[in-house]
Amino acid sequence: MAAGGSLGVASVAAVAATASDALSGPAGDVTPAVDGRALSPAEKLDGAVLGLGAHQLTASAVDVAGNKSVTTVPFTVVTSYPEAVKLVDRYQAAGTVPLATATVMKVQLGLAERAVRRNQQVVAAVALDLFLAKARTVRDVPARTLLIAVGQDLKAGLA
Repeated sequence: MAAGGSLGVASVAAVAATASDALSGPAGDVTPAVDGRALSPAEKLDGAVLGLGAHQLTASAVDVAGNKSVTTVPFTVVTSYPEAVKLVDRYQAAGTVPLATATVMKVQLGLAERAVRRNQQVVAAVALDLFLAKARTVRDVPARTLLIAVGQDLKAGLA
């Protein structure tokens, strides 16, 4: 991920980092971390786990001489209508959001997206209000919290 890049809220990205040192050579593997928390070798960045907003990916390495180097890559977890639908699908597949609730939420997201394309901001706002109302009925607290944040972010993006 490039500095200043973004990750969709329902997307997952692999983390890979390598180190080289022309003088003494690297002393071991690169240690990746996100927001100060070390990542296991196979762990991926998950937008739904991280949540919307700014984050930092760091990679630390030490050379044979004992010099430590840290590279920091800031990125942002973002939402969009397709990402919101993907998130609802993900929660529905996991059994966190019932099928009927997921269906209503996706219909409202589709209506809002089409309204935005037609420059019908009031219609989009109503559809997002209905999405938010349905999101507030989700029993799973982390899912409910993220779905509400996604709906609010999409609504804040209306001109």
